[in-house]
Amino acid sequence: MNLSKTSEYALCILIYMAKVPDQLYTAKQLVKELKVPDKYLRRLMTDLSKSGFIRSIQGRDGGYTFIKSPDKIMLCQCQRFLIKQILQPLIMSISTNI
Repeated sequence: MNLSKTSEYALCILIYMAKVPDQLYTAKQLVKELKVPDKYLRRLMTDLSKSGFIRSIQGRDGGYTFIKSPDKIMLCQCQRFLIKQILQPLIMSISTNI
């Protein structure tokens, strides 16, 4: 299965964060460690947050953390998120061509 770059980055973020799930991760830290462009990472983090995987903590000492333990995240939840990430751009391009 070929994943889009967005899906690939999203999986990398979740896997990286799952290594130490109780840690608070800053966007700056994730950008540096995962080599994801800053603006792209922030958009992905918003998408992951809206999908119920992580939560954003605002403020100077803020960052991102899991909403629930990663071992409670089902594969089908990740699959739904990835499908949405793959299909959304396709749907947008089709709707603009109609």
